[in-house]
Amino acid sequence: MIYRDIKYNELDKIAEIERNIFKEEAYSIDIIKDLYFHADFFIVAATDDEIIGYIIGEVRGGSGHIITIAVKEEYRGRGIGSRLLGRFIKFVRKKGGNRIYLEVATSNIEAIKFYSKHGFKVIRILPKYYKSGEDAYLMELRL
Repeated sequence: MIYRDIKYNELDKIAEIERNIFKEEAYSIDIIKDLYFHADFFIVAATDDEIIGYIIGEVRGGSGHIITIAVKEEYRGRGIGSRLLGRFIKFVRKKGGNRIYLEVATSNIEAIKFYSKHGFKVIRILPKYYKSGEDAYLMELRL
């Protein structure tokens, strides 16, 4: 498993993983392309022939923001998400950031447990945050 910057010709694979995991809330290929050009941080976990997971983030005004993070379901529980997150935390610290934010669906118990395990705390509920009308938790990690 290697962790590296995404390549433009792999963006369709990211869009496919997004659709499989996030369903109707998935980012479109157009948004993923926009993130490729504008996000501060976009790395993948990959084998020689497969993208396993990814994280996209940005740093603004001393705060990091995780735009999206995902690991294919069949590869979960192997520390891949933790390593992706760890690389982003290191990046935010290097940029002088002192906190990281993210949004997560209130029904996504698996993700909430993952983030909590890594020190994130729920700081607020964002009502009807998603297209589906579902609420999100705004979570924060202080560095």
